[in-house]
Amino acid sequence: MRGYSRALWTLFLLLAACGGGSPPRASEMVETTPFVRTALILYGSFAPTQPTTIRRTNGDTVGCYPIRNAARFHYLQITPGTHGWDRWCEVGQGQVGNAFEALKQANPGMRIYLYYNGAGVAVGMLGRSPPSYEDGELRWVLQNHGQGSPERWIALGRRTGEYLRDRRWGALWGFMDLGNPNWRRHWIRSRHERAWVRREGGHDGRFTDGIFVDDMEWTASARIPHLIPASQFDEASYRPRPDAQPDAPDFYTELRGGSLVHRNDLWQQHYTLWLDEAVPYFRARGLGFALNPWRVHDPAQRALYDRHGLLVFEECGFVCQYEMSVEHWEYKLGLFADPGRRFRIVTGNLVPDTSAPSGLHVPEEGLARMDRSYRGRTGWQWLWFALGSYWLGYSPEREDHFMFSAWGYRDGYWFEEYDPALLHLGRPLGPAVRAEAGLWWRPFERGFVAVNANRDPRTLRIPGGGQARLLAHENFRTPGQAPRVSLDAGVELAGHEGTILLRE
Repeated sequence: MRGYSRALWTLFLLLAACGGGSPPRASEMVETTPFVRTALILYGSFAPTQPTTIRRTNGDTVGCYPIRNAARFHYLQITPGTHGWDRWCEVGQGQVGNAFEALKQANPGMRIYLYYNGAGVAVGMLGRSPPSYEDGELRWVLQNHGQGSPERWIALGRRTGEYLRDRRWGALWGFMDLGNPNWRRHWIRSRHERAWVRREGGHDGRFTDGIFVDDMEWTASARIPHLIPASQFDEASYRPRPDAQPDAPDFYTELRGGSLVHRNDLWQQHYTLWLDEAVPYFRARGLGFALNPWRVHDPAQRALYDRHGLLVFEECGFVCQYEMSVEHWEYKLGLFADPGRRFRIVTGNLVPDTSAPSGLHVPEEGLARMDRSYRGRTGWQWLWFALGSYWLGYSPEREDHFMFSAWGYRDGYWFEEYDPALLHLGRPLGPAVRAEAGLWWRPFERGFVAVNANRDPRTLRIPGGGQARLLAHENFRTPGQAPRVSLDAGVELAGHEGTILLRE
């Protein structure tokens, strides 16, 4: 299969033979800097869709993830304890003992962040076998800082007085008192010591670069509606009972005039204290800090993340499980493209309707899953829409990352679109331009990126643009065979389409 540079070189030679001008020097055709900084996210029992399989000692055959494939990504966000797990093909066959070390040897520049739940929740699955490390910590919290304790860290239901569970993810218990300095200190130190000092329970952080913290929404209101009393959670099915009624935590709520009020202001004060303590603690030990706030929507939130220069996982990026409005997409683009932003973003893009709400459970189907249609667009077309959106705000100097999956967080593939030798437009020549609502384009050294975020088709005209080749998944490897379009006359873009217009 020909590389992008070779195909484009051939195209320029053909143009030169027809009087189209002199071809560029070969040095101008080779790109070594990434046009996409790629992210891979693997949680739980990952790699069910991979074609490579291993056979366990009990005879089961399971999918496994090749280390050589994972090492192609720039950033890996992964569940702790998986460094020696047999879901890695090479580890399962006894070739290496530590997958994280092998990844670093294959790609020293790769960044590996270990997943932990945030300090706003306690985590555990009591009564399940075998018990996890989190179960032990939850029991300790309930015994020493639970109901009846003079220093209670965990919230109780304002209506029932019970401990609370999250109806979506039963392992999450209620709210924690993020304003308590002893709880903050315990959370910070125990997470660091668990993986990077004692390496307890397989949490081996020796060859990793930082901690990723989940479930840290900026508002208490984001989680409170999902809480129910613990007694109304069915442990056998691991689901809330059908008749479960909501309850609110006594932390971060209060009654005013008979109405329940969410204390987002108090939560945000404590959230800020936690970050002000946690980020310097980990950085003083040579570790980066990343978190998932689900949304970035408040100026004070942005200022806090900027101040710490965080790596922020925007879990619902430009493509999400649901269809977002044009206004919402443009807000996300504005945040991503903002030249004054100092925090970095991992934009997480999940193909619509491809995963359960938790994003974890997917059918055992490999790369063919990209050929399916999701709300009228194939997985490949959603990939190009997400990539086009990323490129509209792409900065070569800022280390933002791009993640795309049709398999939730159980699997991920390194697409050929990520290879700078196959697809690269050079440096951007200016910011993105809004032709109309949801219709944007941006100039680069070798062409243009164009995106239509509307549901219906739109025609894009780029003044003075001349002729270009319209690239998509099917033809980007051989651009000389791509359709030729006139940028002045207009290019028809389907709904939710992203494309590259390669200048001729």
